[in-house]
Amino acid sequence: MKKGKTGLIIAIIIIVVVLAVAAIFAVLFLTTDMFKTGQQAFIEAITKNTENFTTITSDVFENQEDFNNTHSYNTTGSIVINSNSNGNSGSIEYQTTVRNDNTQDRYYADIILKNESDAEILKYSFIKSKNIYAIKNEEITPYYVGIQNESLKEYARSIGIEESQIFNIPEKIDFDALRNAFNMTSEEKSQLKEKYLNIIKDSIPEDKFAKAGKESIKVNNITYNANKYTLTLSSEELKKVITNILDTIKEDEIVLNMLAKLQNSLTGNVDTTQIKNIIENLISTIENNTEISENEYIITTYSYRGRTIKTIFEIPNMGKLTIDTDSTTQTVKFLLENYSVQEDGNKVQQVTISKSNSGNSTLYNIEFVPNTVNIDNTINISINLGNVTETGYSNSYEVSVINGESNVYNLKYDTNTVATDKVEEIEELTSSNTIILNSPQYSIDQATTFLMQYMQINTNLIVNKAQNLGMNSVFPTME
Repeated sequence: MKKGKTGLIIAIIIIVVVLAVAAIFAVLFLTTDMFKTGQQAFIEAITKNTENFTTITSDVFENQEDFNNTHSYNTTGSIVINSNSNGNSGSIEYQTTVRNDNTQDRYYADIILKNESDAEILKYSFIKSKNIYAIKNEEITPYYVGIQNESLKEYARSIGIEESQIFNIPEKIDFDALRNAFNMTSEEKSQLKEKYLNIIKDSIPEDKFAKAGKESIKVNNITYNANKYTLTLSSEELKKVITNILDTIKEDEIVLNMLAKLQNSLTGNVDTTQIKNIIENLISTIENNTEISENEYIITTYSYRGRTIKTIFEIPNMGKLTIDTDSTTQTVKFLLENYSVQEDGNKVQQVTISKSNSGNSTLYNIEFVPNTVNIDNTINISINLGNVTETGYSNSYEVSVINGESNVYNLKYDTNTVATDKVEEIEELTSSNTIILNSPQYSIDQATTFLMQYMQINTNLIVNKAQNLGMNSVFPTME
């Protein structure tokens, strides 16, 4: 073999070996913590919790809201409540109707209680007519009763509220601004993430972070040999982290803008100076809090193959919060353990949230166990959200409350929403058909007296209807 060819083969072998070694090191760097400091490994693991939570989010909520905001529609629904309590069983049913007229900015909803013969027993209706929100029960009064969401400052003056307090009262509550106050662009989210991670890094000494090797743990009944990382903070170190974050928020235009939007929707006055003063007072409260100063704070994360699967926030001698995340099954479990409550051991509350998808809907299941020592007492919530089509969507909701073997309560609510070009006429609310409590024609004493009497009559009405239907023995909370 010629020297030239030999040299070429040797060079190729060397390149292949170098690339192989580089690939191995890349895999080790990306999938293990071999080349990461304790701080790097911990922060990477803790921030991946955010990614884990996104596995149980869904855009179906936003899609349905967009549909409601851009369409006139009709929604029909039924609520069925079943009960089995100490051998007594029973059932009641409500029918619901919703009409939304986008062309006139009017919204109507009602709920009707029916008996076994399908006869109407009790009915409440609600109308939003531009800025007036009101309800009606014709057995109490033939008029709608509600409030007007405008000229709130003027009304406040008319009932004698001091001018210094009126400054913080809006002309009207801006519900759209309230809903959108915390909307951010992807760029803004990225900026905030980077900024506040750097604050945490700079506020905590590196020796407070530790790589604690591997540990065998269980998540969703599966055992993992996971990497363990810890962060241990004294009270003063925790205060430093929090106050440094709050100090940054005071000068952070993105966050201040969100807080200003929120303030503007509720008070009508954007005053970042006032917001900064509130933050200053919060910092002072934290710095002077003696309870914080008496404790140590430990955060532990467990990572398996680049996924954070368990995070524990613990205050020794007080309690801990454990968060288990399983992105494969789209499940997040919260366990809150209180060391100071002794009920056959420490009291542990558990909340499990899981999501699954089918071709045309998204299903959420939420289970709440008040005390894991007694798993016979649980609350289960099931939410089935239909995907939005051009014509509408269907949803169903179910809540089951189990209190031992002898007490089971179940509520199921099914709805169907359909877009329409023409909505049945929705009554316009005016001073002639509505008692507007914050209208200038009523004094504050008149409005208060009327409202108290209305609420008392309404309570008596519900109790009487329940007794006539024999519901008190089945649903004891209505007694």
